[in-house]
Amino acid sequence: MRRMTPVALLAAVALAGCMDEGGDGYITHSDHRLSSAERASIQAGLQQATGEPVAALSGLQATYVLANGSTAVCGYLVPAGKLPSLFGGTIKNGVFTIFRAPGRGQDPQRIAQVRAFCASQQITI
Repeated sequence: MRRMTPVALLAAVALAGCMDEGGDGYITHSDHRLSSAERASIQAGLQQATGEPVAALSGLQATYVLANGSTAVCGYLVPAGKLPSLFGGTIKNGVFTIFRAPGRGQDPQRIAQVRAFCASQQITI
């Protein structure tokens, strides 16, 4: 019986790391490593949405959304010759769809809305 106590404690600690941060106890997202095809889809989607060439993508973070099988992505878009701007969006069936927040680039309200989207997808950026 005494040997079961440490095993039970270790199991409780391990399971606590899998709980949703929202506090309801359900796992809603899992970490996701982007493939090269997903990165290409993101770059193409951003280029189409902004109408500008994408020089680079930086700080990409992604989660797999268990409820609908999509992948949420947040990061920084670096347009050619401009300052980086925060973006968020989802990949579903290989197609990237950008989260449309009003404003452009470094607009504080747009940044706040994109950060809120990322936080809702359990991405801290």
